[in-house]
Amino acid sequence: YQADAAIREFDENAQNMEQMYLTTSLIGLYASPEYLQLNRTPQKAEDLESHRLIALGNPDNLSACAANWALQVGLSQGQQRTPSLCVSSIAEMKWAVKSGLGIAALPEEYISQDLCLIRVLPEIPSRSVDLYYVYPSYHKETKRVTAYGEFLADQLKTFNPGKTETKGEKTRVFGLESG
Repeated sequence: YQADAAIREFDENAQNMEQMYLTTSLIGLYASPEYLQLNRTPQKAEDLESHRLIALGNPDNLSACAANWALQVGLSQGQQRTPSLCVSSIAEMKWAVKSGLGIAALPEEYISQDLCLIRVLPEIPSRSVDLYYVYPSYHKETKRVTAYGEFLADQLKTFNPGKTETKGEKTRVFGLESG
């Protein structure tokens, strides 16, 4: 994919990228009732070994992003489960979970209106993830790219003010904070 901008976790190794904080999201494990009925509800993290897990990204090079934490939860540092399905977006992960294809880590805000999904292993705390609007530094003067980032930030402040106040208006560039 070639994109002008993206919403993703902060990348301290990103070169020549502007990273504007947007919001903090909570990620939990979810499955459909049909999947759990056929495969039993996991009772502890180790039970995920015998479940179909859905991951985000290229199966040959899965990132350690928050959407893939189901692959590591309950394992020793550096270990990772093999997913049954890899998809290219959070929307596809949600669709796969709703379709009964397995268990995935999804943003709680993204599924809050979806009563057909069930939280799996609720005793495991949700993972907190800071999300950033990211674009190449050469777009810093491109109005459509910067205006869209400002629009997203404003909408998120209106939609979810409690999760946008902690970082304020800070922008992270090359891993450094500026206010």
